[in-house]
Amino acid sequence: MVKIDEDYEGEMFSSVVLDGTNIITERKHVFRLERLQNTIKAVEELGWRTKTILKEGTYDWCLKSDSTLTKIQRKALKKMNEVGTIHLVKSNGDKDLDDKIMIQHALDHNAWILTHDTFKRDHLPKLKEEGKFHTINEINKRRVNIIFGPDYQPIFTLPENEEALEATRVVEDTLNIELEELSGGCSIWLGVEGGPEVNGIVKMRQPVGRSALLNFAKEKVHKDACGAVSRRHFKIDYSGQDYYITDINSTNGTKLNDMKLPPHRPYLLTPNCVVSIGQVRIRID
Repeated sequence: MVKIDEDYEGEMFSSVVLDGTNIITERKHVFRLERLQNTIKAVEELGWRTKTILKEGTYDWCLKSDSTLTKIQRKALKKMNEVGTIHLVKSNGDKDLDDKIMIQHALDHNAWILTHDTFKRDHLPKLKEEGKFHTINEINKRRVNIIFGPDYQPIFTLPENEEALEATRVVEDTLNIELEELSGGCSIWLGVEGGPEVNGIVKMRQPVGRSALLNFAKEKVHKDACGAVSRRHFKIDYSGQDYYITDINSTNGTKLNDMKLPPHRPYLLTPNCVVSIGQVRIRID
């Protein structure tokens, strides 16, 4: 159960970095993908952007055939890595390197740290020895404790991102009142990072998925990349002079300029923006 702090008086940050290793690990060598998936979903439903840090060693353990993850879950975890939902960190002999990277990311990018780890065993004592009391204070005020209830549902307290949620509500209200359907559909450019682009038409206000993109994906590199696209992945709407994209609860998610979109919420497509689905890149003509 997410506890929304309506009277939050602490410092506000702009995103949330998740301790993926800590969250996915129930106990030694016992991993629960549901914990990680439910946490990412809960944070993004509050309107916050997320970055999830996961040890490469933990990732490898999870993918073992005898791990506590099912075959379907192992496949889902691989997809989460492929589309950038999780960010793997090699230990390079430092077992706490993922924590260091996570903490530094939070400090550099104005983020909360969502974890059950208190950092009192390693990081904070070392910082205290070095006299870095300001850094200790920054870590403590950013750290948000998380535990799990029945069905691996996360329990933590964060405020809502009212600005982002209000913008979403305004867009939804506008679309409900003014939505128009363009005849002939929407012209898009389909490509992969660093590769060629092809132009095609997709229907407006209807689910767009793998088959629609494959209709004009001529190059093998495009066809291969479309494997990450769900059968019903996203839809594009039009209102006035503006286009909006909505992820329709796809398997691998949709990113807009590297921000993962919460499902069923329309987002404005601005000039030069890029929609990403795994290796697929889409631009609106």
